Amino acid sequence: MHRILHRAILIYCYTDIEPYVTIFHWDTPQALEEEYKGFLSPRIVKDYTDFAKVCFEHFGDEVKNWFTFNEPHMFCTFAYGMGEHAPGRCSPELQCAIPCGDSLREPYLVGHHILLAHAEVASLYKDNYKCYEPYNEKTFLDKQAKERSIEFNLGWFMEPVFHGDYPFSMRALVGHRLPHFKDDEKEKLKHSYDMMGINYYTSMTGTGWIRSYPKGLKELLMIMKDRYGNPPMYITENGTADYDDGNLSMKDALNDCIRLDYLQRHISVLKESIDSGADVRGHFTWSLLDNFEWALGYTSRFGLIYVDRNDGFKRYMKRSARWFKEFNSARGKMTDEDNADTVHEPSLLISNN
Repeated sequence: MHRILHRAILIYCYTDIEPYVTIFHWDTPQALEEEYKGFLSPRIVKDYTDFAKVCFEHFGDEVKNWFTFNEPHMFCTFAYGMGEHAPGRCSPELQCAIPCGDSLREPYLVGHHILLAHAEVASLYKDNYKCYEPYNEKTFLDKQAKERSIEFNLGWFMEPVFHGDYPFSMRALVGHRLPHFKDDEKEKLKHSYDMMGINYYTSMTGTGWIRSYPKGLKELLMIMKDRYGNPPMYITENGTADYDDGNLSMKDALNDCIRLDYLQRHISVLKESIDSGADVRGHFTWSLLDNFEWALGYTSRFGLIYVDRNDGFKRYMKRSARWFKEFNSARGKMTDEDNADTVHEPSLLISNN
């Protein structure tokens, strides 16, 4: 497998695509899950660090940009609180795949081990592999609720990395369920980063996924700037699916006006954020291709490129992809060219035949 990955990375480098690699995206090895229940055990810290070391040694010559964990908050919540993602653990009353967990305690324990693993890998990388280069509202209750939401989502993992401990509101409200950091762990966690990857789709509401809310992206970036010292940031996931697009005809799916509007508005807000001082270095659209979206499976299409699963996985550029191509060719200059009602005829991009 490592030869396949290495070949892919070399192809990216050869075509001037700089690779950014995430070490863990919710794929705990089954062997570790069976041996000691994966991230529920502190043993995962050493095994994850060993795995990261292998990645650095095999791919480090070409890959200079690493993210330790993707969406740790989502992994803890969906895999150990709600039981919707592997390993599917939750409290018995929630009736998930493995209803023998503890939804009130296990997400925090898993998050604690993720933070410790991140700190170990960051220390390993900086000490042995890093190539150093110069860097240059409304009511009071509403505001309190918003602040709690920020601290229980963003702050859960940002506060320990920046300040060495969990946010005050978490310690005050769920402190009896939170593991505690030792003094040496706190010191190792502090500033254990070179850059931050931020995934942004929408605001958090009670209605579900996905409502376009570009303003929230700027609010998030300003929080990172003002509260967390404005670290170098990359928007590592940003995108949307059309409504019910798993059932759309290919013609309708290719004319993805919702995604086009979403991207244009979010990229515009991203520019505003940069102009306001946010140190954003890059933006990754989710996603290049229609893919298997975790619990949603193939029912939601997030790709700029349409994948025809009924005809040999042939691929076609959606309307949003055509605009995005022109946008990047124009080096970020916004155009209204593809805002018209013109619908492009499908043109085959890639065929596996």
